[in-house]
Amino acid sequence: GSKESEAKPQSVVFRSLKAGETARVALMLPFTQRGTTSQNYIDFYQGFLMGIDSIRMAGHSIDLDVFDTCHDHTTIASILDSEPLSQADLIVGPVYEDEVIPVSRHAEKRNIPIVSPLANLTHTKSGVTFQMSPTVEHKYDQLRSLFDERRIVVIRSESTDKEFEAEMMQLIGNRPT
Repeated sequence: GSKESEAKPQSVVFRSLKAGETARVALMLPFTQRGTTSQNYIDFYQGFLMGIDSIRMAGHSIDLDVFDTCHDHTTIASILDSEPLSQADLIVGPVYEDEVIPVSRHAEKRNIPIVSPLANLTHTKSGVTFQMSPTVEHKYDQLRSLFDERRIVVIRSESTDKEFEAEMMQLIGNRPT
């Protein structure tokens, strides 16, 4: 392996935002993929903005830079070269682990913490990256008991999230639907 992969992951410390300080947050989401806009990530973004508003109402100042990763490595590379990302105090995202890996290398050099709210990180070994989503084997633990002894109705539409549907169908298993 290379010296970079053998290096001990650097750790970051989360610090409180002091009165009068402004935190610069970079949000990285794949709003578009292969030319199609993802409603799921638009919805996530809207929820994120509500959280930012709550922080602002509590008297803190946040500068938010939003990046569309397009789940594309060329786009990620251009984002990594951008000034706003290099000056971020916190990076939220990206969503997919293949995107997290180059972003974490970038963040390690600048001691920027990354909070990955949705990725299931199995190959990323970085002291600056924090996974917020549960591991795949525990992702739906709270839902399993809801499916016991019940008939399940599955409703599909043109905007159904196929990945989520597949996960739910696996969770449902042989139960009557």
